[in-house]
Amino acid sequence: MWAPRPSFLAVLAIVAAGVSDLAAQAELSGRELFEEYKQTVRVVSNEAWNSTVDQVVAKLAAVSEPVNEQYDVAVLDAPDSFNAFALSGGYIAIYSGVFELFEAWLKDQGLSSGSTEYRTSLESLLAGVLSHEMAHVLLAGCGKNSHNYGCREWA
Repeated sequence: MWAPRPSFLAVLAIVAAGVSDLAAQAELSGRELFEEYKQTVRVVSNEAWNSTVDQVVAKLAAVSEPVNEQYDVAVLDAPDSFNAFALSGGYIAIYSGVFELFEAWLKDQGLSSGSTEYRTSLESLLAGVLSHEMAHVLLAGCGKNSHNYGCREWA
């Protein structure tokens, strides 16, 4: 028995709607996990650290694609942890241990915490960590089982 075949555009519209729904679900999950984690681990109220993170993320977001992607970043109180993580939807956490490690190393290099060279060096070190986490956000779902058709092939 003959049945009409759906047009290519109709199939494409159905696939695009599914991908959009998956992205929305992933972002919701990322936000929920991020909020839950911030309730479990204290968010650091060090204004200098938070300001530095915000400035570094803004600079990186301005030159990455998509340009000016939105990120929600928190510095979490874990002085013995030298790590960071990213969740879908642009949620990034960096542990206070990263700051303490970088600050100790910069002081060992003879830099004064009030100097321009110290601040620039700290921002550069943080940019390495934060850009890595931002890449996780931007490339989330780009694995072999991905349905995210906007992913690029990265060599």
